[in-house]
Amino acid sequence: DLPLSFSMQFATPFTVDRPDWLLEPREAATVNVGFDPGYRADLQSHVVRTRLAVVYHDNPHKDAVDLSAEINFPNLALSATCVAFGSVLNDTTKREHITIKNTSSVPARYEWVFVTDEEEDLVSKSGGIPEDVGA
Repeated sequence: DLPLSFSMQFATPFTVDRPDWLLEPREAATVNVGFDPGYRADLQSHVVRTRLAVVYHDNPHKDAVDLSAEINFPNLALSATCVAFGSVLNDTTKREHITIKNTSSVPARYEWVFVTDEEEDLVSKSGGIPEDVGA
């Protein structure tokens, strides 16, 4: 009986606690696979898929384990990126509508902030939107 020598190859954002192994006959071990959800700074929900490759030393055979992780951030989609009111007469009001949708699978909290040149004129409005249930 010969010992089995192999390495585990992986891609960021996944990690393994021990990439190189030597197992004696009938010996078993546990590898801990980790995932870093903060590997991207864009805070966008997405799914990561890759493979953990097991490469044997002195043997051309390879094995693989599929790895996947789903990262969910509260992401919002707005129906417009600019609202142009055009001319508005004194002592009148005009309204434009923007649709805001939570495109993620987690609840989202938001805050509207309107900033003028004067700091004391800061106006804020908060709210929440439940997760997108496919509607």
